[in-house]
Amino acid sequence: MTETNRAPGGPEAAPLGRRGFLASAALASAALAATAPVAASATAHASGRPAPAGPLAPERGTVGRLLAVPLGNRRDDWLRSALQVAVGIELSTIPPYLCGWWSIKDRRSRAAQLVRRVLLDEMYHLGVVCNLLAAVGGRPALKSAAPVYPGPLPGGVHPASPSTCRG
Repeated sequence: MTETNRAPGGPEAAPLGRRGFLASAALASAALAATAPVAASATAHASGRPAPAGPLAPERGTVGRLLAVPLGNRRDDWLRSALQVAVGIELSTIPPYLCGWWSIKDRRSRAAQLVRRVLLDEMYHLGVVCNLLAAVGGRPALKSAAPVYPGPLPGGVHPASPSTCRG
């Protein structure tokens, strides 16, 4: 993992450590709670309750749809839905890295160490996302977010054609 966040071809951003990330997430949650009333339409993913039809109902489920919601309409139910999608994405990254790590015979090699480090980072990310979801009143739905292999990534991230999802 690199020390700075950088988009391909873009300028470098200041590094964001774990404490800084958690502090900014806490501030965002507090600001959201202070400015937006708790919506009755808590997400079906996060709470287990069916979501009533409303302005956010069509946007649920994929990263693209969630990001299409205007900033002013992103309330606590949107945040819980986005975090649940993140749970699915993070959970889907662990098995490929674990299989990759298991496939390396020399566990002391640089490649094995790098793959193991990424694997541990993904596990950490999953824990952080689940904790953030719980902190904003959601409930991580790990069982329903469990990936099926071979298959596409959750949340509509990099959708694959049916031919690329065959084993």
